[in-house]
Parts: sequence; C-alpha cells; structure tokens
Amino acid sequence: MTKLLIASFFIWLVIGGQEEVHSQNQNLSDSVSLLLRQQASPVQRLQVIFGLHPYLKSRKPVLAIELGLEAMRLARQLQQDTSRYQALLNLAELHGTVGEQNQHLQYLYQALSLAEKLKNAPYLIRALNQLALASLPERFREAESYLDRALELARLQPNREILIEQNLVRADFEETRQQFSQGLSYAQTALRLSQKNRDSAYFGKALLKMARLYNLRQEFELARQYAEQADIFARKTSPDVLFQALILTERGKAEFGAQSYAEAQIFFEEALRLSYLVNARPLRAEILEKLAQKCSKTAKSRKSPGLL
Repeated sequence: MTKLLIASFFIWLVIGGQEEVHSQNQNLSDSVSLLLRQQASPVQRLQVIFGLHPYLKSRKPVLAIELGLEAMRLARQLQQDTSRYQALLNLAELHGTVGEQNQHLQYLYQALSLAEKLKNAPYLIRALNQLALASLPERFREAESYLDRALELARLQPNREILIEQNLVRADFEETRQQFSQGLSYAQTALRLSQKNRDSAYFGKALLKMARLYNLRQEFELARQYAEQADIFARKTSPDVLFQALILTERGKAEFGAQSYAEAQIFFEEALRLSYLVNARPLRAEILEKLAQKCSKTAKSRKSPGLL
C-alpha cells in the first residue's frame, strides 16, 4: 500500500501536480508534508520517506536532505538501527550529490560505526565502499585499505549483488588511478554478473561504467554503444535524474571524441539541464568545460578552410 501511495504521488507530481501546485502558490515541500501527515504512525512515515528518496534525491536534493534528517529522528524514536543506517547512507549520498564533502564523509563514518556495532557484513561492505570512493583522490592509501577490507568481506557473501557492487567500486578505484584497462576488467565482470537481471540498477550502472572507461581510453565507438544501451535502460527503468545526466554526459563525450560535434552538443545541453535540476555542481562544471571545448573546436573548423 505504501509503495502504491508513493507511486501515485510521484505520477501526480510529474504529470500534472507541479502546475497545479504552483498555480495555488504552494510548493513541493508543502505537498510532501501533507503526505506525511496523512500517515497514521511513525513507521508509516518512515516508510514513505524512504520510498520518496529515489524520486526526490535527484529532483529536490535539499528537500530530500530535510526528509533524511526526519528519517533519522524517526529511526531513533523507533529504536530501529537498520533504518538509521539507511538514513545515514541516504544523507551521505545527498550531500555528495550537491558537493558538500565534509557532510558526505561525516554521515559515511557514522554509517560505518553503526554497521560495525550491528556486525552486519553487507552493511559494512557498503559503508566501506562508499568511504573508499569519498576518500579519493586525496587519501589514496586510506581508500585502498577500505577496499581491501570490503573485498575480504565480499568474498564470504553468497549475495550476487554484493559481488557486483564490489566490482563496480573497484572499477571506480582503478579509474581514479588511471588504470583504465584494469577498471574495464572489473566493469566487465559486474556487467556479466548483472546480465541475469537486466532490470537491476546494477546492470545500468555497469553499462555506464563501461561507456565512461571506453571514453577515457578514447575508444569512442565502443563508448557510444555502451552509453546508448545505458540510456535505453535508464529511460525504461530509472527515475534517477542524476543517473540520466551522467549517461547523457558520456554520450556527449563519445560523440565529441568521434568529432560529431553537433550531436555532442545535444547530449551535453540536455545533461546540463538535468544537472541544474539536481544541483549536481561537479557534473555541471564538467559539462560546461566540454561545451566550451566544443565551441572552440567548431570555431577552429570554420576557420580552417580559409587556411588551406
């Protein structure tokens, strides 16, 4: 019932609710508050907040942070450590998205401490992986130690998704070290393991990682193929605007590398638009740099015939 309620709210929000709300001089925050007040118990309110997180994190990250703090309060009230762990990870993700690194790390350290207290191996692995990525590139040795510990734990787990995630994290780590071939090896393993469930978010993440690494290796045709597959996946299954923006950025890079500048601009401009929706400042800076490079390239190409 909770999932149906959240889905109905999201459909209303996207299809028609936004216009109606603005016409009545209300805002999304008021609508979410009303939705939460309609829940009879703290447990139901907590479920709604967690259910809204995938929709709001990439559209309204500031509001999602407010809800994350409310989830923390409810989890403490209910004495639900597993819910508190999830709230900590959600808050860490949100602060990372908007480029607030100190808060991002703070919540990850708290999540790691709680996972150790709970003696929950999957929780530990997830927190260690996120901490490793957040520590790069400045604290390389620290990141490596987190990943070594996570890998040791992951090898003991029967859950396939844990192993997929571990390979994706390792691919990210190798990318940071500019070891792109090794990164591709981990990404290919993640893609192979996720083939059995092509609706899984891990399948889309593996496709995106393949596209990104091939772009970095300047193998633009392969990057184009994987980015296009990731785009098809995202349009069918993912409401995550940030994920869609990342895919479009890689599609733009592939076209740019293949000197298809007009096509690259289309993808970069759409990615830029989405990046503003989610306040993804690091991604926005990357896209603006690419658009500037595109303008420089096209300006040079216009001048070149007169030089021949």
